[in-house]
Amino acid sequence: MMSAMRNPAHPTRERLIDTTVKMLDDRDLEQLNVNEVLEVSGISKGSMYHHFEDFDDLINAALVRRFARGVDNDLEQLADILTSSRSAKQFFAALDHLNEQVQSPKRADNRAERAMMLARARQHDDLREALGVEQSRLSSAFADLFSEAQNKGWFAKDVDPLAFAVFVQAFTLGQLINDVMPETMDYGAWRDLIHRVLISLRT
Repeated sequence: MMSAMRNPAHPTRERLIDTTVKMLDDRDLEQLNVNEVLEVSGISKGSMYHHFEDFDDLINAALVRRFARGVDNDLEQLADILTSSRSAKQFFAALDHLNEQVQSPKRADNRAERAMMLARARQHDDLREALGVEQSRLSSAFADLFSEAQNKGWFAKDVDPLAFAVFVQAFTLGQLINDVMPETMDYGAWRDLIHRVLISLRT
């Protein structure tokens, strides 16, 4: 039975995932071992196996949580922008500010980690399945917000919300190409290009 079929809200399960997520903040995946996670979390091995098939199952759950956490934060900010904006002009100005944060060089490590997880998922079927479910949730959430902006008359009606949701995430993750170049492109030029694309869809 896959872990996704078990109780996802159980405190013990959440403590194990949260502990693993935090431990991955300052070490590579290969440096993590089950005994250390259990010691830090204070959870017994028997309890871990009650909620996860094995240590890899726990690792996958933690990777999925890490994969989504930055995007979930962006979604919350986008929802706040949509709620607080009173006009298309105000909405797009706030969207520009959010985009500046998302595309920032400060988020290079987050982009690199997400790319690593996607690459790892190609070799691990369970992780690919779990990431697929999570990515569908994230894309659907973005699409719902864009659809709401369309209903307010701020976005072109002929743009498919889900396609736009995937597009936005794709160019954001694509910034990792710039992150690894020895001489990076003009960040302001990149931000301005995205602004022009978004404004072209304004009604």
